[in-house]
Amino acid sequence: MYVSSVKDLAVSFFNISLTLPRTTEKEITCEDCRGLQMKGKQHGRQHHRDFWIAWNEVGECSVMDLFRQAILRPEPPEEFALLTVQQAINPQKQTKLVQDENQLLENILRSLLQELVAAAVQSGQKVMQYGVSIADGESSQGQIPRLLDIVLYLCEKEHVEGGMIFQLLEDLTEMSTMRNCEDVFGYIESKQDILGKPELFARGKLVMLRTCNQLLRRLSKANDVVFCGRIIMFLAHFFPLSERSAVNIKGVFNTSNETKYETEAPEGISIDFNFYKTLWSLQEYFCNPPSLVNAPGKWHKFTSSLMVVLNTFEAQPLSDEEGNAHNLEDDAATFNIKYLTSSKLMGLELKDPSFRRHVLVQCLILFDYLKAPGKSEKELPSEAMEEEIKTSEERVKKLLEMTPPKGIDFLRSIEHILERERNWVWWKRDGCPPFEKQPEEKKLVQDGTKKRRPRWRLGNKELSQLWRWADQYPDALTDTKRVCTPSITDYWKPLAEDMDESAGIEAEYHHKNNRERVTLFDRIRTILVASPLKSVTSLSENWTALQNSQSKLSCPQFPSHLDVFLDANSMCYPPSSEQSLNLD
Repeated sequence: MYVSSVKDLAVSFFNISLTLPRTTEKEITCEDCRGLQMKGKQHGRQHHRDFWIAWNEVGECSVMDLFRQAILRPEPPEEFALLTVQQAINPQKQTKLVQDENQLLENILRSLLQELVAAAVQSGQKVMQYGVSIADGESSQGQIPRLLDIVLYLCEKEHVEGGMIFQLLEDLTEMSTMRNCEDVFGYIESKQDILGKPELFARGKLVMLRTCNQLLRRLSKANDVVFCGRIIMFLAHFFPLSERSAVNIKGVFNTSNETKYETEAPEGISIDFNFYKTLWSLQEYFCNPPSLVNAPGKWHKFTSSLMVVLNTFEAQPLSDEEGNAHNLEDDAATFNIKYLTSSKLMGLELKDPSFRRHVLVQCLILFDYLKAPGKSEKELPSEAMEEEIKTSEERVKKLLEMTPPKGIDFLRSIEHILERERNWVWWKRDGCPPFEKQPEEKKLVQDGTKKRRPRWRLGNKELSQLWRWADQYPDALTDTKRVCTPSITDYWKPLAEDMDESAGIEAEYHHKNNRERVTLFDRIRTILVASPLKSVTSLSENWTALQNSQSKLSCPQFPSHLDVFLDANSMCYPPSSEQSLNLD
């Protein structure tokens, strides 16, 4: 494959020479020929043909020698990479190559890469480890990773065209075996932070996508599951979720995936061969669900076969012991694309819970496709089909629940996946609009001066005014006339009059019904102030001391119970809460 690329390179050089302008016939040094002195010849097409021939024989070798020496240097690429390019391609010491110079450098590096891969194959070493010194050990790099590091640095700093590194990686994967490709992809994963920069990845994302797709085609879906997963995760990391290149827009099914099974019963078979053919015939419909739409004959044949399979599964339920006999962790380590269709294995497969689950899940996927939203009226199932789908779906879900181990949990997971799949179906049928939220733009606001708050000496205006009054009226806060705490007699006298039956005051006019007259806090404070103890003790002790000194009060009907006084104004105060007012 690479030989054709070199051939194309030679043809492009020849075409360039035919398009170059003719100049006057004189002895000059051709600036277009990068300083190569060719005197005594006509400065025209023949001159440039001779130049390219001479450059291919002499110039390319000298430039490649510069890069051969560069990849052997132990310093980081930033110390010599640009200088090497300037010496080889651009003697004007410019830091950025033009288009023709980029193409020239890319062709040289691709030739050098091909040479290194060929040398690695001949030496029997791995491609990415070719040139590693045994004395240096694992700390040193091979020559090919070193070359890629140099090119990656030049692309990152925009000294050369950004897509050059992606082209070299594609060539390297094409020239390597699958064993070496895994090491190459490991290098790509190690550099994904640099390769994924927007300004760099935008120049080579199509090349990288083509490279990964070619690797996926070469890999075995059964034996290289982990490697395939690494490639898919790599693509998912760099491409947005709404990338249309990875979406099956039309929902086309892979009808070429045919399941071949036996059509004639072999001798000495101990199973029902008709059931064997019925079971495997379902794969024809599973791989092409659209064939059942608007085809009553096929639909009837499918439902008849499905009923036979479901009846057999229901007649031969699996026990918990049979379900636990299969180690799910061991099954997860391997992945089989298709089950074997030999009739001799039919008995074992019927006892395998994983096999049953695969068949039943295929049924749910087919039913979900037939019920998928957004279809035209012609593609929608009829009322009779909908009823049959509903009945069959209920039987399939019940069988999944009965299939050990953890049948209920497995069914819930499948239902959740199918529910999410419906959202993807709607998204594809709407044209795959991007749903990534872009970061909000920061709106520039004019800088304004902060509003100065008035400063008060004591924190606010009211306190400052209070202190000014204190200077003018020093005895205002200590004046006894300002002490307006009512005595307990003032509270009790109106209540005592209400309790006097001779007064004839109706109950609705009693002061206890006037909730605004006094609060529970005022009554408690009155007890503490009027108490002769003059100390913060329990409320009960202060009340008892106040009762003992009631002879000093002018009210003969002083209450003997604390709850009577506290409930005087219908303030619900249960006796059990007396302890909660303990002020000890």
